[in-house]
Amino acid sequence: MSLAGITWPKNEGRSKHVEHDGHHHGDQDPHLWLNPLNNEVIIESLVEQLRILDPDNADYYFENAKTHKAALQQLDRLITSKMTLLQGEAFIVDHPAYDHFVSRYDLNQLDFIRFTPERRAGAKHLFTLRKQKAARCVFQDYGSPTKKAAQLAKNLTIPLYTLDPLGAGGQLGEGGQYTIVELIEQLADNFHRCLRL
Repeated sequence: MSLAGITWPKNEGRSKHVEHDGHHHGDQDPHLWLNPLNNEVIIESLVEQLRILDPDNADYYFENAKTHKAALQQLDRLITSKMTLLQGEAFIVDHPAYDHFVSRYDLNQLDFIRFTPERRAGAKHLFTLRKQKAARCVFQDYGSPTKKAAQLAKNLTIPLYTLDPLGAGGQLGEGGQYTIVELIEQLADNFHRCLRL
């Protein structure tokens, strides 16, 4: 998180500057890999370290990094193009893990249900969420679905979808895990599926 060149969300979304049930949260969103441009910075830093630790294979690391950065740049252009017409469409997420993605593509995240996966949402906050008639869908997180997310979607009569910011449900790539490109691409597809309705 201290790497120079990391792009931080413009406004850290609603998830960082709102007060929920008496608690204010102002920390930076640590899910920085969800912005493809941040991965380029991470890759460059890794290559520098690998070149120091294993100078005999420095060229291999450099070429591999070049390939990955090109794929991330291409993906970023594709997502930008897909999301342009959907920027005004609104959604609610289960918890604030998506500020880097939301900010990069200028999406309209109305709010979140709970601040962390471990913390329950308060009654006052849930009551406020039920008034969010502009939302097109509610997103829950893969691996930790909640009754609150499902109930909110039902109350608002909108679809409930799942997002996977960690690639925990990955079936692609080597070893049954998503590559970073596949993870972000799947995330974008899920947002697009909700917002184009």
